[in-house]
Amino acid sequence: MAAAAAPSAAAAPTDEAGAASSSAPPLHNLQNHWTMWYYTPRRQPGRADATWEEGLVQVHTSKSVEEFWAVLNTIKKPSTMEQGAVYSFFKAGIKPMWEDPANKGGGKWTVSITQPADLYRLDTIWEELLMSCVGEYLDETPTGNDVTGVMLAKKRNLAKISVWTKGRDDLAVARRLGDRLRDVMAIAAEGGTVLEFLAHGVEAHDPLLKL
Repeated sequence: MAAAAAPSAAAAPTDEAGAASSSAPPLHNLQNHWTMWYYTPRRQPGRADATWEEGLVQVHTSKSVEEFWAVLNTIKKPSTMEQGAVYSFFKAGIKPMWEDPANKGGGKWTVSITQPADLYRLDTIWEELLMSCVGEYLDETPTGNDVTGVMLAKKRNLAKISVWTKGRDDLAVARRLGDRLRDVMAIAAEGGTVLEFLAHGVEAHDPLLKL
């Protein structure tokens, strides 16, 4: 997917009546609007870390290809994130919390990026995943509306990526999504990297699927 150029601020021409008319090119609207969130632990002396909801900051909701690239080119890359920080990229109106009604009955594919070669290209992996979301390529379920969002959590010596879904009962659909996810991230199974599909709220249990 080629990068769309960010819109430039050009001077607006004036018609004969003296009224300004915009010369800005039309925006390329997204099928769904997507909100970027950022979480960072707020460590303060004498108190516990911030809760997940307390630490969440809504960065921006992108409604067009141009907005998406403007945000992506402005925020810090995953490779420069502090330990414990998390990016969340969810459809507008859905919070990156499993308690949200859109997520509560669903699950998530998770993968831990630990191989040096994959960590080296972490920024590219994340960018490709986000492009597959806004381009509606990742979600090939019958409704095309099963994926609610994606996350990237930065940890010591690894990064954890997850794709959240509305449903979890149709394992054939979930498996197709897992296969597509591995393809998008270009992570080979031969490298020992395992994808696991877990139900929200019961992550301590065995995964429903492994790839």
